[in-house]
Amino acid sequence: MDGIGPITVMDSPGLDNHENELPYIERIITESDAIIMMVDSRIGMNSKDEEMISLVRRHGKMSQMILFLNKIDKIPHEDALALLLSEYSHL
Repeated sequence: MDGIGPITVMDSPGLDNHENELPYIERIITESDAIIMMVDSRIGMNSKDEEMISLVRRHGKMSQMILFLNKIDKIPHEDALALLLSEYSHL
C-alpha cells in the first residue's frame, strides 16, 4: 500500500488443537503490528476467546488489538445487545 509499505495478513487456525496451533498463534501475535480478533456475538465470550485475549495480553499487545463482533445483526433484542457490549467492554 502506498506510504505504509507491505501488509501481510495472517489467519490463525483458532485453538481447537491447542498443542499444534499455539506456537503458530503466538508467532502471529508476536510479529503483528495490529491484531484483529473476530468473535461470534451470538454466543458471547467463550473459553477460546478468553485464551486468545490472554495470549494477546501476555505479549503486551492489547492496545494493538481490534475486536470485531461478528453476527451482531443476529442479536434479537436491544437488551441482549447491551448485555453483549457490557461483556466485552472490559477489554
